[in-house]
Amino acid sequence: MAPVAAGSGRPCKPKVSSQSIILIYALCFFFSFIVDYYV
Repeated sequence: MAPVAAGSGRPCKPKVSSQSIILIYALCFFFSFIVDYYV
């Protein structure tokens, strides 16, 4: 998964490292999994 450049795709903070992007995606996936499990 290549790091997305700032400005392309979803609106993100101008300064984000690839690690932060991976962490954000992991958190989104984790929360969506919890919602699907409990709902």
